[in-house]
Amino acid sequence: QLAFDTLHRLVQSDFQLLTNDFTPLVHCLLCFVAGPSTEISLGALNLLNHCAANLAAGRGAPDAAGTAAVVVLEDPGAGGAGAGTGGGARGGADHGPSSLAQHHPELLEENPSLALWWPLLTGLSQHLVDPRVIVRSTALAQLETILQNYKHHFSPPAWQLLFTSIVFLRGWQGVEGDTTVLPVSAHPAEPVNLAAAAPESWVATTLQPFLQTVSNLFLSTMASAVDHLEDQKDEKLQRDLPVPVADPNTLALEPSTAPQSSLTMHGLLPDVLSFFGGLCKSATELVARLAMDALEDLVLHLQHTPFPPHVDATAFFG
Repeated sequence: QLAFDTLHRLVQSDFQLLTNDFTPLVHCLLCFVAGPSTEISLGALNLLNHCAANLAAGRGAPDAAGTAAVVVLEDPGAGGAGAGTGGGARGGADHGPSSLAQHHPELLEENPSLALWWPLLTGLSQHLVDPRVIVRSTALAQLETILQNYKHHFSPPAWQLLFTSIVFLRGWQGVEGDTTVLPVSAHPAEPVNLAAAAPESWVATTLQPFLQTVSNLFLSTMASAVDHLEDQKDEKLQRDLPVPVADPNTLALEPSTAPQSSLTMHGLLPDVLSFFGGLCKSATELVARLAMDALEDLVLHLQHTPFPPHVDATAFFG
């Protein structure tokens, strides 16, 4: 407790002293999250959010990361319960422990600060499958808050990797790691009684908010790209310049004018649908039902999302 209190004061009051040790600081906080004290775990999660705010404000030293390993999460399917089972981007393109610098050097060349973001986000995501419900729920809320607030710091390829190598992977780990006896409906037309599930069940307590977070992040990043296109159009009209036209397959402007935050929607949407679809095919009734509900909600939001007039929305539903 004394060690955490000391670190808490440093992070809150003297963060400038820690900028050159950002990655070790994150690792230290993650160790506190993993500790036995739930109170300290929750406090450490809040400090990680504080670290993200400082990093987004430029109070971080990318050069301090040096050649430190930035680990892309290990795919449990490489010998675990998920091996050989399809349906839904289990670990994306990266399998086994690897470094971002080794497998995606172009991302670090484009945005060196990603070397600092990555250990924070991957480490935080590890606690989405914490055995304590309050800890994993708080970690999920913090992860969504950080990605929502600072989404403009990540390029389209980085978002692709965030979803496939962090978010989706943790979802599959939570589902496949739930060894509790899950309730089933007495009749196909009846809903499953969640109250009958074990209180520690990941599926019963966390899957629904997890899927909502996935939808929120995807829809938010898409909306940000659309809003930027409208802003670019208005600016061009005011200056009497040619209006930039978005590629309907990507929602991105021409390379010369496309911002880092514009998402490559054509590449991301199939991954999102594949993840939801894989869960819908689950042999566990509760998993399939929750995934179907979440997928229906996502599709309805996509169909009612306002698109700029120069974007062909039907390209998303081909």
